[in-house]
Amino acid sequence: MPFRVTLWFVAMLLLAMSGKSTFAQSPFPFIDYPSNFTLPQTVPSGCLLSMPSLSAPPDTVFFDETVELDGPLASTSVRIQSWRIGCHEPFRSAIVVNLQVPDSPESGLRQPTASLLTVNSASPEFATLSLFSAHDVPAIIQSQGSLLSAVGVDFENGISYIVQSLSASPDEYNFPVEVILDFGPSMSLDPQTVSIPVPSYFADLFPPEFPAPPLHGRYSGQWTVEGLPRSGLVLHVAEINQDRNFVFAIWFTYLNGEPVWLVGNADLEVGSSEIEIPMTILDNGGFITDPGSFTSDDVNSTPVGTMSLRAVHCNQMEADIDFSQGGLGQNSLVLDRLIRIAGYDCDQTPPTTVIID
Repeated sequence: MPFRVTLWFVAMLLLAMSGKSTFAQSPFPFIDYPSNFTLPQTVPSGCLLSMPSLSAPPDTVFFDETVELDGPLASTSVRIQSWRIGCHEPFRSAIVVNLQVPDSPESGLRQPTASLLTVNSASPEFATLSLFSAHDVPAIIQSQGSLLSAVGVDFENGISYIVQSLSASPDEYNFPVEVILDFGPSMSLDPQTVSIPVPSYFADLFPPEFPAPPLHGRYSGQWTVEGLPRSGLVLHVAEINQDRNFVFAIWFTYLNGEPVWLVGNADLEVGSSEIEIPMTILDNGGFITDPGSFTSDDVNSTPVGTMSLRAVHCNQMEADIDFSQGGLGQNSLVLDRLIRIAGYDCDQTPPTTVIID
């Protein structure tokens, strides 16, 4: 496994030294834009939280064929299955390819590289295969074009790949496409390619892994509600250790015509799609230009009730508010993302644009 990780970084360094430095040219734009812009992605971050190779292919497999291929040591039959896994984001999915060698896995066959033919491309374009291991190690390596083909990567039996593309738009990726796997030359030096026709994504046919998306760090940010101008929710999904996350929420709103803010925090069970947060109103204290003029004891903290947050997709949440404890009523709200977080956007679906003048 360490060899493959090393090989991946060697591939990236070679690409970085090739002189391709612009966003449009670089196959790995995150080398040039480490945190100020999110790498364009066809599969939203957080769409896949488990390893596809840990479970059997679903009933919605649209491609299941066994092909005969020549490895350096022997010919072998490879079973290729492909399907889509739906995301909760509208018209978003992940294309999955699984490779199995039932009879002779010791053929010396190498991992394939991939290209993608979309409805708008005149010829197949570069794609990556993200490996998901059965040993709980996601994204071990991303196979990049002919570079890794030249050095060779041993075939791993039963592995599922997520097909990614830097050139296809998310919409193109989710319309009918063709995935082309290149297993390299045969023993007679003839190319060995397999074409997989992938149908358009339909939510009813390709369900997501979970009924609701788990809350994760990319839900952090600013959220607004239609009909509540110049107010909103600031949300922080933070980590303490790998088994413990927590959520800190701040509502900027108004009470009796005066600005007021409500705060709350609660531990978040990792993988949970919903959380209930006790909320309080804070007031009194002093202004930010006069540090030391008040203490924490001067700030009044008045419990008002609870807010339950539920993830819909990475640009939308639902909030069930019960502030009857503080005499402030109840309501169910739909929250839309206000801003995308630089370097950590979870999907390139444009959020709601709000201009504060």
